[in-house]
Amino acid sequence: MDAVTAIGRLRSNELLDPNGSRMNITSLRRLSLVGLYFLILSACSVESGGSASPAVTSAADETGATEPDVSGQSADPSVPVVRDPKDATGLDVCELVSPAAAATAGFDPSGRRDEAEGYEACRWAPLDDSLAGVSVNVRDDRGGLSLFYDQEELFSDFTEFSVGGNPGVQATIGGSDDSSICDVHVGLSDSQYISFRSSRGPDQPDDLDSCDQAFRLAEAVVPELPDA
Repeated sequence: MDAVTAIGRLRSNELLDPNGSRMNITSLRRLSLVGLYFLILSACSVESGGSASPAVTSAADETGATEPDVSGQSADPSVPVVRDPKDATGLDVCELVSPAAAATAGFDPSGRRDEAEGYEACRWAPLDDSLAGVSVNVRDDRGGLSLFYDQEELFSDFTEFSVGGNPGVQATIGGSDDSSICDVHVGLSDSQYISFRSSRGPDQPDDLDSCDQAFRLAEAVVPELPDA
């Protein structure tokens, strides 16, 4: 359509759409408003997982200030950050607990490799029962303590604590239903943790909480581990 024809039709309050149907000015205005709405919507939202979510603008974006460095923090805000990381991966598993730390906690100073756990671990027996003990191992391939926070519902005894400033969790498979076994995990960094798996022995009292053994050894060991 030439300009003269378009102007004439505008004056007559009508145009033809590409299919030749008549469109009046009111229809055009409605189409324009619809187009403007979607233009604004696309500018003010971002697509996430198939649905639109509001775009986030930080104060730093508006003022030009530098964002704080959070590279050392856990992506999940519920997982405590390890502020003073340690690294025990350079130690042999039976060097994780020094003879002095073991003796201080009431254990035999010498640990022995624990093949029963199915992974590399070393076991220290308390002085009152050689069949009881705490198996210790370090893992740096499972996302640190986030492994336990992500599966918190599996542990009925899930409890947070700290040792020497390092965050930890009590999280035992089977939970508090069986006090003869207890698993305690301490974060050494945001990707590494040390585990203490405690079991009660036949010569120990039935009312002895095996978690006490695990905490006692953890408190003696973690502060001695090398800094990262």
